[in-house]
Amino acid sequence: MPPSNTSEQIVEALAAEGVEYVFGIPGDENLHFMEALRKDGRIKFVLFRHEQAAGFAAAAYGRLTGKLAVAMSTLGAGAMNLTTPVAHAYLAAMPMLVITGQKAVRDNRMGQYQLVDVVDVMRPITKFAAKIPSGQMAGSLLRQAMMAALGGRQGPAHLELPDDVARETELGPLVPCRFGDIPVATQDSIEAAAKLIQNASRPLIMVGGGTAPTGPPSRRRYGN
Repeated sequence: MPPSNTSEQIVEALAAEGVEYVFGIPGDENLHFMEALRKDGRIKFVLFRHEQAAGFAAAAYGRLTGKLAVAMSTLGAGAMNLTTPVAHAYLAAMPMLVITGQKAVRDNRMGQYQLVDVVDVMRPITKFAAKIPSGQMAGSLLRQAMMAALGGRQGPAHLELPDDVARETELGPLVPCRFGDIPVATQDSIEAAAKLIQNASRPLIMVGGGTAPTGPPSRRRYGN
């Protein structure tokens, strides 16, 4: 069945892009997203006792696998608890997607309880941060967030999902993420480099954090 609301469309898109885990703590403002996860069944929700731990789990998962995981929280203090792992992921180039709840757009200035401008807080420590203003914009903004997190120098991206937008039924299109081809050296260049290394008396291999998804065993084999 096609998604019936914004939350279901977001979950559908995440699953289609290979997301396997959502780490976090549920609350009133993300119950529609939680229900969408339950109905879809392809993405596992892992409950934590503190949002900070959930954020570090998502960041570590991204560093170790090269794949995207979601750190989820409710609004206000819950969202603020994610700022430390998000800043860490930004500095260490760890891909992760943060989805935080928020009061309904139509009444988010009625009463200030736990009302924090989370998007403005997240913007300096993420590659992309935005509020989803409507169901019709959800697919486009989700694509931008995922491509920002996984493209180039990887890092965290943040989306704020207000309570009323999470249950909207007027949806826009979903466009799959598309990344440019990674440059690959020619066979002649590889053979020339290998010959230089073999003939070196003291070869030195400098490996950056961007090779993390290949795993330490492959680096050890190459070094040996």
